[in-house]
Amino acid sequence: MKLSSITTALLAAAAIVDARSTPPLGSGSAVKTFWKRLTFREPLNWYPDPKAGKSVVKSFSADDSAWSAEDWAANILLKCKDNKNCISCLAFQSPDKNNGELSWFGILFGDRSTEQDFIRKTEVTGSIGYTARSGGSSGSEKPLGTEIDEEVVLNL
Repeated sequence: MKLSSITTALLAAAAIVDARSTPPLGSGSAVKTFWKRLTFREPLNWYPDPKAGKSVVKSFSADDSAWSAEDWAANILLKCKDNKNCISCLAFQSPDKNNGELSWFGILFGDRSTEQDFIRKTEVTGSIGYTARSGGSSGSEKPLGTEIDEEVVLNL
């Protein structure tokens, strides 16, 4: 066998081993994360309960006219998925405290959320929240790194 044939065979074998030991792009760890949409009761005027003691990782805001409730929630969910410290998130609309105009707000939390972690606020509308769950999925949960549920696909 020629030296070039041996080298080619070794490189091909190394590539196969490397491909098997490298997790697929976006797969993260061995445990998959699934995102579950929180099931808030109507009207959708839910806001984080200060008594719940949620750890805020980051918050966002945007002009009201630029987004729909579903698009803004999808945007915040993507920001949560991209932030290694984010485990749940909430998107909602409310008057901006600085100018009184309606704005969209998004909050990323460092811990899981349930519907009981939120309270009603009359000035809030369009509340949509998600929380991460590890392991198996059920119902509306979707694995991290796969397509997002139809209800939160961005329409930009």
